[in-house]
Amino acid sequence: MQETEFDPLDFLRLADALVTDDADEATYRTAIGRAYYAVFLLARAKTGVQGRRHAHERVREAISPVNDRLASLLGTISTTRDYADYELLPANANYTDWKRNWERVRRNVTSVLEELSTLPDFTDETNDQ
Repeated sequence: MQETEFDPLDFLRLADALVTDDADEATYRTAIGRAYYAVFLLARAKTGVQGRRHAHERVREAISPVNDRLASLLGTISTTRDYADYELLPANANYTDWKRNWERVRRNVTSVLEELSTLPDFTDETNDQ
């Protein structure tokens, strides 16, 4: 049986399905994480970055010389994902409204998908595993 490659956009579809009118904080936090990983995995595939060691930073570093705005958007989404996954009560007041965080992440994800579609495929020269 041949397996098909996972489509990272399935993470985004899941995130969108999770967020309903009665979504709670845990739902928003989870959706933010899934949305981030959707665009991160797509960006990693586009750049050819391999392995896990510093992969998030390496993807942004690979993209930055070609499209600094895209790298910055990925960093912004990543920061919100970090708050969602690691902070019980974010010290930064800008990250305490989870509905607003989700809305901001979702807008940025849309921009990232648009920007990624304009990039050619390229590979990363360092294949740290």
